[in-house]
Amino acid sequence: MKENLEMFDNEMEILRALDKGQPLIGNPQNPDFVSSSVNW
Repeated sequence: MKENLEMFDNEMEILRALDKGQPLIGNPQNPDFVSSSVNW
């Protein structure tokens, strides 16, 4: 269960970053990473 909560928190961070139009932490140059993170 703990892993699920951590994954959910991570997804919420990604969604907030996308919502603000900001690049993901540490990887603004890597759209493949962004795509795989969202679809994972």
